[in-house]
Amino acid sequence: MVRRKYAVCFIDDQEDEIARFRRELGERFTIGAGTSIDMALNDLKTHGRSEPDLFLVDLYFSAGPSNLPDPPATLNRARADLLAAEANFYSVLAQLRQTPDEGFRMARELQGSHSQPVVIFTRKGTLDNAIRAYEDEKVSAVIKKPDPPINQEETFTSSDLAKLYDEAFANEADHISSVIESIIRRSTWWAKHRTMMLGIAASFVVGVVSSLVVSLSLAL
Repeated sequence: MVRRKYAVCFIDDQEDEIARFRRELGERFTIGAGTSIDMALNDLKTHGRSEPDLFLVDLYFSAGPSNLPDPPATLNRARADLLAAEANFYSVLAQLRQTPDEGFRMARELQGSHSQPVVIFTRKGTLDNAIRAYEDEKVSAVIKKPDPPINQEETFTSSDLAKLYDEAFANEADHISSVIESIIRRSTWWAKHRTMMLGIAASFVVGVVSSLVVSLSLAL
């Protein structure tokens, strides 16, 4: 029997991240994706699924227009710099007015309106962001987007860097898929109630055995 593919709703503000996710994981999951919750859910419906098994949410979204020229290229250059100078990267994020606030807001909205697990999927998130995600926002998990190995002495164009991220995602696709499936399995009704159901089953068996013992005693 062929198992139906899990459905994943992926929300990210960058089209290249969405395309990368579809390309590498489209054979493993039924994917609905978009830059907003509604867009992702509507996209999922076009693939024959009305609700996902899991929401996967990017963390950093633009809080408004940026004064920097060519923001995507600036961000890509900053990502490369992150591997050499993390402090510089977060300075650029501040200039781009990218914050985790919208990602956290979406996580809260989804948890308030859906029963499926909500997972943060981020490359820019810090340890403090992850702690907040678990302790304050109560998400099911935080998954880090793959980073490529970068030679600090090399200079990369935006196109070169995009290819490196494509390769990094492809290399980690099996691991990401495994983590997503594990989270979905843990959130199923059986997983949540396994202990209770085993207890009920054990009580039932004990009750049946006790009844048999009493019946045999009376028969003797």
